[in-house]
Amino acid sequence: MIQAQNVGFAYETDEGLRRVLHEVTLSIQSGEMIAVLGQNGCGKSTFARLCNALLPMQEGKLTVAGFDTSDKKMTFELRRVCGMVFQNPDNQFVSSVVQEEVAFGPENYEVPRQDIGAIVKAALHQVALDGFEHRAPYTLSGGQKQRLAIAGVLALSPKVIIFDEATAMLDPMCRREVLAMMKKLQAQGHTIVMITHYVEEAVLADRVALMQDGKILAFGTAREILCDKEKMDAAKLLMPHAARVYYDLLAEGITLPMCPLTEEELLEAICRFN
Repeated sequence: MIQAQNVGFAYETDEGLRRVLHEVTLSIQSGEMIAVLGQNGCGKSTFARLCNALLPMQEGKLTVAGFDTSDKKMTFELRRVCGMVFQNPDNQFVSSVVQEEVAFGPENYEVPRQDIGAIVKAALHQVALDGFEHRAPYTLSGGQKQRLAIAGVLALSPKVIIFDEATAMLDPMCRREVLAMMKKLQAQGHTIVMITHYVEEAVLADRVALMQDGKILAFGTAREILCDKEKMDAAKLLMPHAARVYYDLLAEGITLPMCPLTEEELLEAICRFN
């Protein structure tokens, strides 16, 4: 679904070019949920913006759902099949009424007007905002705003949805709601790319691309990456709490049957220890 080959990118600054991506090579399959994990400034959001052609390609090759992101003639269609949800939903909103906000995308893609009402209703239902059609976006809570942003993306029936630090401004409860929404959308067949610096969120992904200084340090299953102390140290990130407990016990001579990623797995591993 997403194929990146030797992708490089540099920003122009007053001091000259600042390179943020170095020969990034990545393959993401249809229906996967991928976490692109790394510290702030490692290049993960730049990669996300290249996937949606919000930034121009400079080096390498990048295709998303079969579209070459360097082909400017296809940018309009690319952004229909590859939607993005940003950190601050207020920056995405273009309308002062919820239903008009969700209808904005279909209207711009010339969806027949008689179909738009049903599309808006279905998108709002998917994110549990039924009955909010006539509300103003600014009156919504942070979590509701983010769900509205997701509804706006869903109205275009994208194949790929990129969540660029989409939970960073949310409280813990709203963060859990958005993460649950990501899993729900994956179950419906969408390919999900989660850009995050929260290790505990990456636990939910099928695979994790670990980034540092504009490079992919490692790419594998969540357990392969997040339980690898050496790789996580190299990325200057802490392992999930459950994995840290595993290594603390290991240092004391206690070897659990598995390295857990979650508190539930940690409890199970301790119960199985003998």
